[in-house]
Amino acid sequence: MKEKINKNNNKKSESTSDQKLQINNKPSDNANGSKPDIVDTYKEILDNHEQRKTRRGNVGAILVCIIIFLFVCFNIYLVEFEKHEMKMIKETQGKIADDLQAKLNKVKTEIAKKNKDSSNIISFNDQYLKIRQDFYLGIKEISEEVNNSKVNSLDDIKQLTSERIMLAKTYKSQMNSLNVPGVLNNFYKYEIEFLDSDIKLWNIVDSYYGLEDFSKFDLSKIDDENQKSRELYLKAQEELKSVYNKYELDYFLKDLLIK
Repeated sequence: MKEKINKNNNKKSESTSDQKLQINNKPSDNANGSKPDIVDTYKEILDNHEQRKTRRGNVGAILVCIIIFLFVCFNIYLVEFEKHEMKMIKETQGKIADDLQAKLNKVKTEIAKKNKDSSNIISFNDQYLKIRQDFYLGIKEISEEVNNSKVNSLDDIKQLTSERIMLAKTYKSQMNSLNVPGVLNNFYKYEIEFLDSDIKLWNIVDSYYGLEDFSKFDLSKIDDENQKSRELYLKAQEELKSVYNKYELDYFLKDLLIK
């Protein structure tokens, strides 16, 4: 009986030993690689983290490079833009300077010309004043003779008419001998036209007084020519005033203008 019990106990011991041996001899997961243990899992997590970190680092580096590239391009653009702006400013300033210089030269030329014209007008004025005053002084003397009743006959009237014609012819001849400045050409033209009309007027008057029958004469001829002569006289006088005022020589007009 005891032997049976011992045999059974021995069998159980062997069975237990075999089970422990089987457990101890069971292949591990690391050996077969079927399932990572906690260390491998942690290592894999670290590897993934490093990869993500590397990728983020690469992306960050790329972004930094792009930003630096854009910054450099922007700086180059600013430099080129500033160069272009400076070039445009210099060109504009140069054009303004050229325009100002051209205007200054024009002003200088105009001043020089004006001074020359002013000098020529003054020289002309000294000669012209004398013959003009002589002409109108002669007209005044004839008018005074008529007004003072010194005319007693038709012959006296004809004599005064002849003198009046001679005054105008002498004045015209003297005008033609003057050195007239270019700025006074219009005045000279109107003045000569006035004298021609004046001479014609008094020739018509002289013809009238030479008639035996005054009723046969058309007096409108005298009126028409007298109106024309007066208009030309005023036109010449206005032109003279305009030129003298333009060159600031109006001081000389007080002796020239006949009221």
